[in-house]
Amino acid sequence: MALAIPYGITLYGAETKWYKHITANPEIELSIGQKKVRAQARHLLNAQQLANVTDRFRAKNGALERYYRKLDVAIEVNVEHT
Repeated sequence: MALAIPYGITLYGAETKWYKHITANPEIELSIGQKKVRAQARHLLNAQQLANVTDRFRAKNGALERYYRKLDVAIEVNVEHT
């Protein structure tokens, strides 16, 4: 059983509705193609964790500030593969 840990950031920070929903109910379901996978989301507020996530996004996508208005929170999604 492998464990994948994707990350996500919001366009408008902690005020984004989907972020508020995940904070209130961290058990989520992801659709990957035709497959649905149950997962557990965890919000990252620690400055170092947030910096690690935004650095990864920045390396892949360039200047985040161009699109993301507020980089104050991120999520970590724990997905178990069987």
